[in-house]
Amino acid sequence: MIDDLLAKALEHGGGTHTVDDVWEAIEAGRMQLWRGQRSVMVTEVVQYPRLKAVRVFAAAGDMAEVLEMEEVAAAWGKQMGCQRIEGFGRPGWRRVMKGRGYEARTFGWRVL
Repeated sequence: MIDDLLAKALEHGGGTHTVDDVWEAIEAGRMQLWRGQRSVMVTEVVQYPRLKAVRVFAAAGDMAEVLEMEEVAAAWGKQMGCQRIEGFGRPGWRRVMKGRGYEARTFGWRVL
């Protein structure tokens, strides 16, 4: 089930990672797995030059459960010294997360 949910989330990631890549990063301690009954979320800690952030790298499954995991990941990030939590994703996430204090940002990529 977890691999299926990860694969679903990665479909929208622009081809940067496979499920195996994510598992390798989790096992190496570069990413963290948050598991629910019907959902999965993967985070990573990012150290920018001026601040540290916990980034929601991928999430899929039951929206309410993912939002609960996001709360736990935010608290964990704060304990790890992170100053913010961030995430990127499909446009539908923007509507949900704006009501939770996230700032909407425009982003994308183009093939070179």
